[in-house]
Parts: sequence; C-alpha cells; structure tokens
Amino acid sequence: MHAHTKDESWTVSPEIRDAWAAEVAWSPQDDEISGSMQWAWRGLGLPVVDMATAQSWDAFTVVDSARNRIGALLERTREASVGLTLERPRVRTNSWFTIGGQYEWLRYTTDPAPVIDRFTFSRGRTPSFRGAYASGGWSNVRRPPLAISVEDGIQLSGFARQRWLAGESRPWSKEAIGVLSMYKSVDLPGYAHHVLAGRIAAGWSDGIAPEVFSVGGESGASVEVVPGVRTGRRRTFAVRGWSPASREGTRALATSVEWRFPLTLATRGTGPLFFDRLSGTVFADAGTGWNQGPVAWIASAGAELALDIAWLYDDSYRLRVGGARPFAGAGRGQGTIYVLL
Repeated sequence: MHAHTKDESWTVSPEIRDAWAAEVAWSPQDDEISGSMQWAWRGLGLPVVDMATAQSWDAFTVVDSARNRIGALLERTREASVGLTLERPRVRTNSWFTIGGQYEWLRYTTDPAPVIDRFTFSRGRTPSFRGAYASGGWSNVRRPPLAISVEDGIQLSGFARQRWLAGESRPWSKEAIGVLSMYKSVDLPGYAHHVLAGRIAAGWSDGIAPEVFSVGGESGASVEVVPGVRTGRRRTFAVRGWSPASREGTRALATSVEWRFPLTLATRGTGPLFFDRLSGTVFADAGTGWNQGPVAWIASAGAELALDIAWLYDDSYRLRVGGARPFAGAGRGQGTIYVLL
C-alpha cells in the first residue's frame, strides 16, 4: 500500500464508529497475491485512529551485457501503518490533518531463481524501512440537491513522507504530493447545474532511493460495498487513454479539465436497484513524469457517461462508462474504453 493524500483515500462517516476495507488480487500467471486491509476507529471521537497493512509486487526486467533479457527481478513489499486524524468540519468548509508512522519489509527474488546470484545487494535481499508521514487538506466545495458533481469551490490536499533504512540515519527516500481541484457551476439548461472542473497534481521525491511516480491510466473512486466497508483507489496522476506507468519519474505533473453536464433524471427502480441521475462529461487530460532529463508530456481527450445508482435505495454508487483517445505523446497510448464503479 502506498500512502496517498486524502483525495486518493477513503473516509469514515461521523456516524460510523468502525469501518474497514479490504481488497485482494491474485495473478495466476506469476502466482502472486496482492492486497490490503484498512481499519478506522472513531471510539475516541478525535483523533480518528487508522491502521492498515498491505502486500504488493513489482517486477523489473534483467538484461545481460548484450542487452538480452535473462529474467526478472521481483520485489515483494509488505507494509503496516498507524495514523491519527484530526477533523474540523464547518458549515461551509472542512479541514483535516493526519500524522502517522509505517514499517516496510522488502524481499528480492528472481525468475529464474539462479539469476539472483548475479546481483550484489548492498543492503541485503530483505531490507526493512521505517517511515513517518503527514497529510492535510481543506475544502469549501458544496453539493446542492440533484447536483451531478461538487461545485463552486476548491479542494486542497497535500502529503509528505520520509523513510529510513533500518539501522541507518540518512533518509532513504522523501516525497511530497500536492493536489488542487477547482469547480465552478454554470447555469445552463438541465435538471442541475453544469460544472466546469479543473485538477492539478504535482509530485516530488528525493533521497538514496527516491519514490518513482507513475503517470497514466484511469482513476476510479472508492466504493462502499456495504455500510462501513469501502474498496477502490484513485490514481493521483491519471491520464485516461494511456496505460498505467506510461510516464515515470521522481517528478510528476498531471492536469485535467472537464465539462460536466446533466442529461436526464431516470428515477426508476427495479428490484433492489434504483436508477437516479444520468450525466455526461467531456474532458482533456495531460501528464508527465521525469527525472533529470527532458520532459515528455502525454495527453488525451474523451467523454464519459455517469449513472448514479442506489442499492436498496440507500447505498449510492456511480457507474462510469467512457472512452479516451491520446492526441499528444509517444508510448503506450492506444486509446481505451473503460467501465468504472
């Protein structure tokens, strides 16, 4: 699990004392299991106590001196973290601040196994790390009845983290991420306001082994499967129409501009499902990731349809169907049609 700004994470409603989330994925081709579990407790009122654990995998191609592929280096990461969050909700604004600590365990292997003997690991094949992080945010957006989106305001969030290799005092990595989202309602025909939305995200990392940010892919919001149980993740540097990690680097920028507009009120139910608002979005995305070399941008444009659905007339979901096509940049941008919940 990588720590994220609140814009990318899940929140716990004040009326819920406990909330938990879990997700698991298995790759039959590589026989790898990834997943995460998160638990939040409001028993103290404030601060909210948040605990999480996760496992993830990364693979890196290994080549010989002639640039021929000879295998793959596999990195398994296990993490555990504890955080404390203070919240300050008001009538027109909401702010929050989180501090926490984490511990990571890494293990390196190769496929095929004998390839690992060609490596020299200066800090061993199973290094561990400790870390501390802080994040915060402020928002004054509002959401009137029948609105298709938050509107008329801004959302600010930031995240900073520093990690140390166990037994060393020098920073192994340090990173900072900031996200600014802006919304403006427009009084045009329809059952709700049209909304112009813009978003800018920036990331920076440094240290002995700095974090590498990935730019590209679609972003889906978290989903409340049953009351108090949420799953899903947002991409900080999403560029629709491009595959994830189309650009990577210790510096990253991503931006998007959207026009969101109402289409129709379905207001129909069938069985346990209730179909509510149908809306559309026309968008343009751009992003880049780089280290010290030249900056190469990728960009795309497309459209989405969004249908708000209620399960048992209570728990709400948003089904998004869209398509995006790249119009700038070279690499893994072939265009996509996607379905997100």
